[in-house]
Amino acid sequence: MEFIKKGLVFVEKNILEREGKKTLRFVELADPKTYKNEQFMLDDDSKADFSQGEMVDAILIVKNRFTSIKLQKA
Repeated sequence: MEFIKKGLVFVEKNILEREGKKTLRFVELADPKTYKNEQFMLDDDSKADFSQGEMVDAILIVKNRFTSIKLQKA
């Protein structure tokens, strides 16, 4: 199942490296309408080479109780 959130602001990317396990990538996005920041796990296929403050559209992907996100330019 997929949901699209448009017009979010890219804040930062974080990487969690775990020994012997898959590396997880997270992105923090801000909603300019509500002034709230949310953090999402980045999908393996998605790039996160955006600069801070850049407007992006996010596609939320829900699979088996886990949510990941793909980003694209707004």
